[in-house]
Amino acid sequence: MKQFGKLNSVMEPENHSKNMANLKKLLNRGKLLLIIVALLAFSSCSRQLYLLKPTPKQDEISISPELRQFLNTNKQQISVVLRTPRTTSNVTQEVQNGELYNTVERKLMNAGFIVRDRALLEKLIVNEQLSYESIAQKIKVDLIIEILENSRHNNFKMFRAKNNEEVHLPTRDKLNVNTSKFTFRIVLAEAGISSGIFTFYYMPCTNGCGIYAQKTMGTYFFGKSKKEVRKRFWGPIYANWSVPREFNWWIETDYISKDLSDKIIGILQGR
Repeated sequence: MKQFGKLNSVMEPENHSKNMANLKKLLNRGKLLLIIVALLAFSSCSRQLYLLKPTPKQDEISISPELRQFLNTNKQQISVVLRTPRTTSNVTQEVQNGELYNTVERKLMNAGFIVRDRALLEKLIVNEQLSYESIAQKIKVDLIIEILENSRHNNFKMFRAKNNEEVHLPTRDKLNVNTSKFTFRIVLAEAGISSGIFTFYYMPCTNGCGIYAQKTMGTYFFGKSKKEVRKRFWGPIYANWSVPREFNWWIETDYISKDLSDKIIGILQGR
């Protein structure tokens, strides 16, 4: 019996170690279970729909009496030339701008206007430094349509779709609701005076660009559908959480080109 007692006392530390190991395993399993439960809770959270609304902008039209009189007395064979801004370093944007200006010129020609070469105009202004009056005589142009601004602005507010409540959600994602701004002026070339300034805005989804959001680990991440949000949540190693993403909304250049051309023609035709 004494020998058994001695053996039991010797074995106690080993049993204690095994118990501690088992306890750690249970704790680790408990932590894992908590993580799984938390992930399931996150994944089952309501993915709410929000609306991104661009800040409203009104078109601005200012036309002088001199230009109105000229347009009223010269209904046919008005010669125009487009003066465009300097080129940008963004190749894609430059291509889009070129397409826009070409569309404006083509539609002006189809509407019966005489369209002069804008490259020649720029050469006369930059290299020969001629005044508008001298240019009018040299290339026989009545009106210079000068593009002052062709840009995009990201300016919007976010609202809950269910109650139209404005909200501010912390996120790593970049949300772009781009309003296109186009400003030009019309110069009476022979007189050399600015006779009208016009600004037109093009805003995407004015009633709200829909996007779904889900809160995860103190921040929100987005998707254009519930399926996309779910996919991002269960992405491999949650890579989609750490890498910022861009969601873009804007008016296509083709639409702006056609609509802007119609507006310019309407102004020149006195409509």
